[in-house]
Amino acid sequence: MTEPQPQWMPDQDVAYDGARDSINYVVGMCSAALDEEERKEAPNPDRLAFLHLRMRQCAELHSALSFYDGASVADVRRDFGAIIRADRAEWDQKKQAVALDA
Repeated sequence: MTEPQPQWMPDQDVAYDGARDSINYVVGMCSAALDEEERKEAPNPDRLAFLHLRMRQCAELHSALSFYDGASVADVRRDFGAIIRADRAEWDQKKQAVALDA
């Protein structure tokens, strides 16, 4: 006898793809921050360690995320969405500061 397959809901694919994209965006943020930190004359080892840790966590979460685990997908979208919104807000503030200096 075969086990019943989980039910697929039409909006699951959008939510799942959004969650994976959010993780990828944060990996990109970390990669850029890592590059910036490593280029400094005196890189902060704690910052480097944090960024490496965050990237490992993202990779593990990306691998473990299940299409059928709606609660985890929602958690990722919520948590990583907050990180992305904060990054974008910081970026907007930097752009405004540069515009004011010009």
